[in-house]
Amino acid sequence: MNRAAVVRAIAACLLLASAASAVGAAPVVSGSGATQADLTDAPVAQVADDGTRNNSTVRHEDPESVDGDGDTAAISSHLVGQLAGNLNGSLTSLNQEEYERAKELLGSGYDDDLEKYVDVQGDIDGGDGDDGGGFESAQRTQQTYVEQVQSFRQTREEYREAVENGNRERARRLARNLTETADRIETTQRELLAAYSRIENTTGVNLAGEREMIQETTANVSETAAELETAELTRTRLSLSVADPRASFLDPLTISGTLRTANGTPVANRSIEVRVGQRTLTATTDESGALTLRYRPTLLRANATEVRVVYRPENASVYLPSNGTVPIDVQQVEATATLTAPAEASFGDRVAVNGSVTADGVAVDGIPLRLRVGNATLGTGTTGEDGAYSLAGTLPAEVDDGQQRVVVAPASDDRAVVVTAVESALAVEPTTTRLAANASLESADTVAVRGRLTTSDGTPVAGESVDVRLGDRVVASVTTGPDGRYAETVAVPAALSDAETATLVASYAAPETNLEPARARTTVSLVAPDGEADDPAGNTDGLGILGPGVSGVLTPVLAAVPLPAEQIGLLVAGLLVVLAGVGAYGLATREDSDPTAPAESTAATAGADADAPAAAAAAESTPAPLDDARAHLAEDPTVATQVAFATVRDALAERHGVDDALTHREIARAYREATDADAAADALDHLTDVYERAAFGPAGVSQADAEGAIEDARTVLDA
Repeated sequence: MNRAAVVRAIAACLLLASAASAVGAAPVVSGSGATQADLTDAPVAQVADDGTRNNSTVRHEDPESVDGDGDTAAISSHLVGQLAGNLNGSLTSLNQEEYERAKELLGSGYDDDLEKYVDVQGDIDGGDGDDGGGFESAQRTQQTYVEQVQSFRQTREEYREAVENGNRERARRLARNLTETADRIETTQRELLAAYSRIENTTGVNLAGEREMIQETTANVSETAAELETAELTRTRLSLSVADPRASFLDPLTISGTLRTANGTPVANRSIEVRVGQRTLTATTDESGALTLRYRPTLLRANATEVRVVYRPENASVYLPSNGTVPIDVQQVEATATLTAPAEASFGDRVAVNGSVTADGVAVDGIPLRLRVGNATLGTGTTGEDGAYSLAGTLPAEVDDGQQRVVVAPASDDRAVVVTAVESALAVEPTTTRLAANASLESADTVAVRGRLTTSDGTPVAGESVDVRLGDRVVASVTTGPDGRYAETVAVPAALSDAETATLVASYAAPETNLEPARARTTVSLVAPDGEADDPAGNTDGLGILGPGVSGVLTPVLAAVPLPAEQIGLLVAGLLVVLAGVGAYGLATREDSDPTAPAESTAATAGADADAPAAAAAAESTPAPLDDARAHLAEDPTVATQVAFATVRDALAERHGVDDALTHREIARAYREATDADAAADALDHLTDVYERAAFGPAGVSQADAEGAIEDARTVLDA
């Protein structure tokens, strides 16, 4: 749907709401005891004329001020009030422990208003509306905040029950969980308040009341967590030293240390887990709490001057974590790799390789590697304890046909262990493609084009550009979607204004790919069928609800109705309700219908015209790490997000030893501690936020959020 159509549809919806309000304002049925205000589910905060918000008064922009062309400023103001009101209502419900209501107010209704707001703001600003001036970020972050606070309160009740039952071990485990959740809530609060600031700066709305609610809730959480920490857990102090800071993978660093409680009592005769850099080591303390560690640096940066050491107690332990740092002088070690790879492949084939990494004959574990063909990264992986690796990925179209190189290389070359890249020759065979096209007249001067690009065996070809020519002019270039389909509405060139038919040609040039070109041709009628162009407003549905069609239909009818003026007014309001509702539905269904539903009319293979191909089953292949997630993207973004996170979780367990039994937040925190790749750690934090909404939120996630989550997953996997 184009932006003007969106604004018309929004205006129609507001007109519908206005007419409904007029009808609802009439006296209620005697004896019902209900008023219109009694039927309102939640408060709706609105933007006052002076740019401030009044949380105590519900005051809507008058939808009747929206004229036929769509008063976009009034619509924008109305939608800002709706969105801000939902944020307010969600926080209020959270404070009242009405968690489902708190989530519902940030769900599908919020999504609908946000989509309208982005479109309207884009119409005002001439841009794409970005993320809705902070409203999208606020929605996402507040959903996480609600989930976290709900989890904290429910766990607190479980803790109290464990204490009452005398289960001290469970009580300590829950107390530790509560302190960690409190830390996450404080982080989320900072992100949420930043989103609120952006909303205030962008729209002028006053969110001081909402800020106060958030800060009060977080303060209560932090206070409770501090009390539990004092009651159940004991702080520790880790003292560390090294005799010689020089160290390498082949010559480990020896670390001496002592673990004591905050009051100096030794944590004696215990087997403990210690994280040193990216490695998890075990040690046993003696009677004085002394311990010794031997650390082989692999992923530590070659220019590092210190390494972090963290004591990580078990969940049921009475002790809290502690940490420190020791100096290190990294001596870089060169490692070599072996490679076994296929000799040939074509588009969509699974390219699988394997080999091992050693340094002076010693297997090197935990080294992240990339598999590349040409300039495309097909997959990533990590060496195992025996130094072995297996990498695989699907050959994309962007790899040109002909002789290419399969390359296995380290993710970075500035670490304590640097691996020399290894490569092998690969013959990439060209693949024949099929292109289908269908075209139909949409209005007097536009044509709707739909089609699909596949290989000869029916495998969809995504992300490729198809040129559309109408007559002798290229009128559009459109990119194929995940299923190979494309759709576009194009303008009829002025040169064809008097023509009754025109030839439409869709062509795929396949530049610098391993695919062969294809073309499809069809004939489109430029004359509207009888009865589709009668509406003077130019609406082919014959509705014209925001144009001259209304008066043209209603005036003669109402003139003949023998009713008093007051009753005619109510009748007009009722008719407006019906017309506005049907008109908005018509706009949405006509312009947002499945663009690929009509059958493609003509297809061609390898540049020649041919009949449209029959549907063929996609070629079977073993997916690359994120292919499963992408496969779910169009049909179920929520599942796609969950699959993307599961892929990253498994990869982190394999590469960095991150326990896959941890919670999603604990996994993100463990990875940040394990890596120096800040961008990847930030990407995992964002992926975790989206996953949390996908796994636990009532509304799931949008396709855009899922796409972002998959990109975040790729960033982590490529790190």
